[in-house]
Amino acid sequence: MVFGFEADFQGSNIQNSFHNLVINGFGDQLSAEQALNAFSTIRGRLGLAYNSFLVYGTGGLAYGDVHNRLVDVLTVPPTGTVDMSKDGWQSGYAVGGGVEYMIAPHASLKVEYQYIKLGTFNWSALESPPSGFTFSTNSINNNFQTVRVGLNVHL
Repeated sequence: MVFGFEADFQGSNIQNSFHNLVINGFGDQLSAEQALNAFSTIRGRLGLAYNSFLVYGTGGLAYGDVHNRLVDVLTVPPTGTVDMSKDGWQSGYAVGGGVEYMIAPHASLKVEYQYIKLGTFNWSALESPPSGFTFSTNSINNNFQTVRVGLNVHL
């Protein structure tokens, strides 16, 4: 049995968006953007080793620099715009697993999968110019998955 800790930091350019999607019979248009600029994890690892192979599970804390924006342009009176955004570092968790193979006494190659969840939230905002209407969203999720190949140096 093998256990240990691992910390990492990645810059990223993970993005998802759509623009001017007509969402009803009135011609209202919805645009949305979601981006992950960087993320980091601090995780424990627990695995079983056999000769030069290690199979392990991993889990722990995750942080990410996320950008979320939703814009709804209303075309039927009262016309206006609803603009909701949330930017900044969010915390959550990471879980996953992998396999590792020793290529030298202090070095190994690995392939690892992670599911990372950086929070879920709901928005609400007033229409601009003010009409008395408040709009809200369903859940916005900042979840993603990674598969990575790496070289580990063992101290």
